[in-house]
Amino acid sequence: MFEDSLQVLKRQTWKDEELQLICKLEESLMYYRKLMSKTLKTDLSIAFEMCIRLKIELEDLKLQLTQCRCGGFSETLDETLDETPVETPTATTSEL
Repeated sequence: MFEDSLQVLKRQTWKDEELQLICKLEESLMYYRKLMSKTLKTDLSIAFEMCIRLKIELEDLKLQLTQCRCGGFSETLDETLDETPVETPTATTSEL
């Protein structure tokens, strides 16, 4: 169910650090797969599909900006995306 969506997500173009995070997530999900309810698996599948669409839209936007005749956007966009801090959500014991 969610495994197919996760594989499609992994096939997208990722930086090494991002791919490592996805692989780590995959390992954890496969370990706990038998304990997950069908509803949770469905929710994960929907979330991964959303991530795939967002990744594709981001890549399309990058491509459009690099092909723009305005100049300078490709470097600026990559620098902006690289410098944007990514907050990693952490769950507390009470949230689990």
